[in-house]
Amino acid sequence: MYKKNGAPSTEKQNFADLGPTLKRILNNILKNDRLVKLLYYNDTNVDSKPNLTKPEKALLINDLIKLVPRIPKDLEMKNYLIITLDNFQSVGELNTFKRYSLSFDILCHPDNWLMDDYMFRPFKIMQELDSLFNEAKIDSLGPVTFSSARQMLINEELMGYSMYYDVTNLS
Repeated sequence: MYKKNGAPSTEKQNFADLGPTLKRILNNILKNDRLVKLLYYNDTNVDSKPNLTKPEKALLINDLIKLVPRIPKDLEMKNYLIITLDNFQSVGELNTFKRYSLSFDILCHPDNWLMDDYMFRPFKIMQELDSLFNEAKIDSLGPVTFSSARQMLINEELMGYSMYYDVTNLS
């Protein structure tokens, strides 16, 4: 990895940096009103619904938007987004991680999947996430590049997709 002047970077990235990184990712998600409405409302036409207020958005954290990959046992007809950082790798000889994966698990109750325009809710959520993060930078991290997406089935009440992005530290 190189700094702007072309010299190799000697900065070490450590696991303590990941908390602020998750906070920036979460803040970007909460700023996207369409994405928040797709998670919050179960209606087939969320565009007609009002935007959530800041206090309402704050209540989504650890309820519908999760940083800890845990889904409650008593499921309601909700839509969940789980944000995970994983697959840490060192790059070069610095013996510090410079690359890792950012993943989003989009899980929806099957009754919430089909929208008015015959588009699936998980695909709409995936599109909003991709517009926020693909080829984007998160401070000195980036570009964040889309890697893959896979369908996931938790049980009869919860199914969706996992999206994976590669994140590289350019510092």
